[in-house]
Amino acid sequence: MGDDQIKTSQRAELLAAYEGLELALDEYELNRTCVTDGDTGCKTKNVAILTDSEYVVKGITEWLPKWKSNGFRTSTGKQPSNLDLFLRIDHKVREYESDVLRIGFRHIPRHQNKLADKLAKEAAEIDQEQSKLL
Repeated sequence: MGDDQIKTSQRAELLAAYEGLELALDEYELNRTCVTDGDTGCKTKNVAILTDSEYVVKGITEWLPKWKSNGFRTSTGKQPSNLDLFLRIDHKVREYESDVLRIGFRHIPRHQNKLADKLAKEAAEIDQEQSKLL
């Protein structure tokens, strides 16, 4: 998934959330079976995207619904930053979410996510070094 936009930490967080969502949905597709819930059909399965980015969680769960109702404008009338990525995530959620699959986004405090943060920083440093070689 190419991203030709200016690279910012917020775009990186959104791209990571999208990639995590795709991986979770791939796993869901591989293991899709209907476990019956008595007379009501299949049990609902839940997919949760966990991130230490409040920006991602609030953007998807709070801000995007408001932007949709405001013609994709913020309260100040501007186009939201990173709208393309928020819409990409939203499209993927709407594509998969159903009566038997619920998708949610949850915030994990940064202190509980130190290993992931360390690995992300190391990957960013490797990416920067490789960019210098090109």
